Amino acid sequence: MKNVLIVFAVGLLAACSTFHISPDQRPAESLPKEFSMYGEREAGPDRWWETFGSAELNRLVSESLSRNLTVRQAAARLKQANAVSVQSGSSGRLKADIEAAASAGKEGINNKSFNRESYSAGLGVSYELDFWGKIEGKINAAELNEAATAEELYTLKMTTAAEVVLRWLELAEVRQTITLLNRQVETNRKILELIELRFKRSQATALDVLQQRDVVAQAESLIPNEKAREKTVRHQLAVLLGKAPGTDLNLEVLTLPTPPALPATGLPAELLAKRPDIRSAGLKLQAADWTVAAAKADRLPTLRLTGTARYNATEVNNLFDNWLANLAGSLTFPLIDGGFRKAEVIRTKAVAEERLNRYREVILKALKEVEDALVQETAQVHFLVSLKRRLELSKSTKQEAGARYRKGLETYLPVLSAIINEQALERTILNAELKKLKYRVQLHRALGGDWMREKERINEQ
Repeated sequence: MKNVLIVFAVGLLAACSTFHISPDQRPAESLPKEFSMYGEREAGPDRWWETFGSAELNRLVSESLSRNLTVRQAAARLKQANAVSVQSGSSGRLKADIEAAASAGKEGINNKSFNRESYSAGLGVSYELDFWGKIEGKINAAELNEAATAEELYTLKMTTAAEVVLRWLELAEVRQTITLLNRQVETNRKILELIELRFKRSQATALDVLQQRDVVAQAESLIPNEKAREKTVRHQLAVLLGKAPGTDLNLEVLTLPTPPALPATGLPAELLAKRPDIRSAGLKLQAADWTVAAAKADRLPTLRLTGTARYNATEVNNLFDNWLANLAGSLTFPLIDGGFRKAEVIRTKAVAEERLNRYREVILKALKEVEDALVQETAQVHFLVSLKRRLELSKSTKQEAGARYRKGLETYLPVLSAIINEQALERTILNAELKKLKYRVQLHRALGGDWMREKERINEQ
């Protein structure tokens, strides 16, 4: 019997040990000391979109954070998580129930009938003693999951703000492209008029006229698609703001803004605190840790205390004259459950392992997003410099080809080629400017921030 008790005690101690992440699994140790393109810069404002200097953009972002339907869904999920947390917290509290009953009837004995009345009232209380930490584990897991859900809400706010900025930039670019195309069409028509005049004077061929007409038609053919793109971008913005496509948003932006200075990226270790998706993954990992502890504790005996107080009487006036009180304790030890509780421990450990790897993956992806945005924007800056140099060369080529054509030294083909190349480069540069700004938005989104918590901090104050 003594040996059985020793084995039982050892089993209790083993079952009570909680699951923890071993030190060699912690992902922070593998973080680089700094980003590959890190430089000393002044930190920009937390509300990074304000650096574009547009009151219109600020209004759109602010409106989207309160009206976006995806954000509202996340806010509703946070309310659900809060309710689950409250429900879990109630497990560790005293429970009390009041019972009241009344009955009436007749009873016949020896051809005589008697009225029978019965009244009762009672109070029952129960409390589970949390010796092994099962209730504590469930409560902590629920609270951590609630906090993780809040971080998911912040992640969606961060993503929504970035999407609004991206769509606004696309709208500016497409409107600027339409303006550019209209200007190019006008220029091409003026050139066509000059060539037609030269043709009348026998200074140009019919082929020259036809080729220039084709250039005009090419530029004109690009405008309808750009106008359609402008409408679809406005539709996307409307949906992001929780409005129907086609709603007039009173958007006045016509040109791309000048990009602000590159923000300070900080250190990789700081990213763990600034990215809500990383915080969410970390909180879910901690919640899984507590869930394992609760699952292990569930394999141990459960001790409950119950108490009742009951009053019984045949008349209402005498209800509280007769009473009965009872206090009891019960110990329940899970003996045979078909391996259910053991399997639950295995399952929760696997969930914790999954969340650990998810946490590490989220960190690595966040680091990659910052590095990618830095590399892409730097490459885009060099690409733009190259494009602008090519544009200057194309303009010089057009001037030289035009001069030789007017002197009769060349056909119209070199002039035509130079015009087409110059106008294509102008459109390419505009699109490249948009990409550079998009990479900047991606960098800001990758760096995270705390602006999503502003209302929360105000409420705390």
